[in-house]
Amino acid sequence: MFVTYMPEGAEETRWEFAASEVTASQAEEIEKSYGATWDKFLVEVFTGGIRARRHLLWHLMRTEHPTVLYIDTPDFRIGELECEFDKSELAAMRDKLAQDKSVDPAVLAHLDAEIETAPEGTAGKAHLNRSARRMDSRSRGSSTSRSKPKR
Repeated sequence: MFVTYMPEGAEETRWEFAASEVTASQAEEIEKSYGATWDKFLVEVFTGGIRARRHLLWHLMRTEHPTVLYIDTPDFRIGELECEFDKSELAAMRDKLAQDKSVDPAVLAHLDAEIETAPEGTAGKAHLNRSARRMDSRSRGSSTSRSKPKR
């Protein structure tokens, strides 16, 4: 996901946010401040929750300025913060929706059009590569894994 902060009268800042790259300690701090689990926070970010997106902005600002407190996060105008899915995120959403036979084909067509114009994300590719490596290591069989002898 690409997050762009465009405050009036200041320079635009753009980040690429990959939830899978956030450390456990960072996620714990967000959970504590946000008051919900990491997964709930992510759902709210992805579905447009303003409080969640303000916490996301706080997290992103802290990647550059680690001492920034949540209370110091700007009270931005809604139009000043934009979140945009990358191609791989939209494709994953489309694939999931396509499995549901009750989904209107127009929704899938709309997602196809969005995928065409969406930016490429580097984090999504890294996540997919990591998943492929995990699957590859599982397919090698038990010859590489150590197991305790049965008694």
